[in-house]
Amino acid sequence: MSNPKKDIKKDVEDIWQSIDGIKTDMRSAILEVKDVIVEARESFANWKEGANMDEMGELVKEGNAFVIHGKEGQIGEITYAPIDENTWVINHTYVSPPYRGRDVAQRMLRRVAEEARLENKKIVPLCSYAAAQFKRNLEYDDVWQQSEV
Repeated sequence: MSNPKKDIKKDVEDIWQSIDGIKTDMRSAILEVKDVIVEARESFANWKEGANMDEMGELVKEGNAFVIHGKEGQIGEITYAPIDENTWVINHTYVSPPYRGRDVAQRMLRRVAEEARLENKKIVPLCSYAAAQFKRNLEYDDVWQQSEV
């Protein structure tokens, strides 16, 4: 006949060994995840800071648009059109997918706003990106032609 105390003691020891194994596995997994997170942060920081920014050219005015060209062509554009002698409408903003999330559109929008200030123009932000930015940022209040409705 087996001794119930010994059986319980053996079961408890087995449980503790299993717990120790789980702890070891968890520590290893956590260290691996930390390494992946550090790598991802570094990659993201390099990408966000523009590790590939040298691919971007200068922001230039082309007619009623500002465009940025890179080594492989156009990276982004923002277009506007006069709707009267004092007002422009921003009707289009586009950034090539590899460059999205790197403030290219914001850079172009700021440039249009600067140009509007220089020429004493107001802007109607028709394109969805420009409209969202005008609503979110006070920096555009001086050039924003808001509807009275």
